[in-house]
Amino acid sequence: MRGGMQQVPLIGSDAGLRARIEGLLPDGGAAWLELVPFGDLRKALDHLTVELPELVLLSFPDATLGSRELLDAVGTDPWLIHAGFVVLCESDEAVERLEELRDANIVVALGPGEIERQLPRVLEIIRNNRRILFQRQIGTDLVRDISGQFRLGNDPIEARCFSSLISNFLFNTNRIGDRTRDALNVAIYELLLNAIEHGNCGIGYEEKSRWLDSGRPIIELIEERRRAPEVAARSVTFEYNIAPEQSSFVITDEGRGFDWRTTRDATRLENLLKPHGRGILMARASADTLTYNDRGNQVRFEIAHRLDEASLSPALLQGIETRDVAAGEIVFREGDPGDSLFYIAKGRYDVIVRGKTVACLVPDDLFMGQLSFLLKQPRTATIRAGSPGRLAEISKSAFVDAIRRRPHYALLLSRLLARRVERANRLNGNLPGGTSSL
Repeated sequence: MRGGMQQVPLIGSDAGLRARIEGLLPDGGAAWLELVPFGDLRKALDHLTVELPELVLLSFPDATLGSRELLDAVGTDPWLIHAGFVVLCESDEAVERLEELRDANIVVALGPGEIERQLPRVLEIIRNNRRILFQRQIGTDLVRDISGQFRLGNDPIEARCFSSLISNFLFNTNRIGDRTRDALNVAIYELLLNAIEHGNCGIGYEEKSRWLDSGRPIIELIEERRRAPEVAARSVTFEYNIAPEQSSFVITDEGRGFDWRTTRDATRLENLLKPHGRGILMARASADTLTYNDRGNQVRFEIAHRLDEASLSPALLQGIETRDVAAGEIVFREGDPGDSLFYIAKGRYDVIVRGKTVACLVPDDLFMGQLSFLLKQPRTATIRAGSPGRLAEISKSAFVDAIRRRPHYALLLSRLLARRVERANRLNGNLPGGTSSL
């Protein structure tokens, strides 16, 4: 989302859903959000593939609309339909059923008892963290590192929202693969929940055990505890830094801390099924480093980006093989015929004009060589691999056939070109046409 009013599709057959949601938001959300209702599956899909919205509200399940079919369609090509979905569920069972739809880029699923209480906060979180919502952004801005800091209340729904935003962002920008995404999502959520549960709410091992033994979910105990004024005054701070090679996270609560040195080893066979220590177990399984401060109320962890594991690519490229590129290899030279387009699956590539390196292209840039390819012009720059990488070379015939099968990619490519030209003009105004035609 950029500045100003944003159109957000609201997909569902209930004619009263729009008024219900607007009634939950300050001024009906008019300061930044305009809900655009869709009660027809085909029209909704057309809107998603043509307008490429960043955020979608979806009613689920909705037999009249076919919301399950819509999510399945999104899952077939999450690269193109990159919107973040906030799903409004009719039952708690529906929330559980959504767990199997991993590729639909679901930010959060709200059950019937959560919509009124949680939806305004979820939308506020999304609004304030737009850079990690628009996961498949068309090209990159000047800043390669993305940093931020959240302050969470003691509500598990916020932990669910933040963990999904971060893990989906890393997946959808090809920094990690789907297996790491799922593990990281669980790890961040569990560590945030630990900060809420054990840190700010002060729920100890024995108390939690007694509560669970009684057959009640721990979420109910957290809800009961967080009403206390002293707990309500506390918050959890979640900091993140997403750099090209790795991401780092810091989670800090305002509780008394705990002696992490004596925490039971959750990886031991006798402890695997116990309802304690799962957050640390999942985090250690996902993280390359994980450390606590002396007090035990702050945890830091890092993950290296799994570029070899990451493989999210456009359905446009199905059937087109990628090839490995060695560091230092010349992909094409200035003046070569522009008879192919390259999709960047992995690596860094130096853009060299008249012997001078003027830019670097990475997977966030998606393609290279597109303007000379489309305009039948010679290459205006030399491309040299700055690291080991992987590319998909697309011939004219393959490109035309792919666009014929998936015409919405033509619109996506045109938007990519417009943004690349804009960035090239901003960065290289002294070069005719910048580096945009390659």
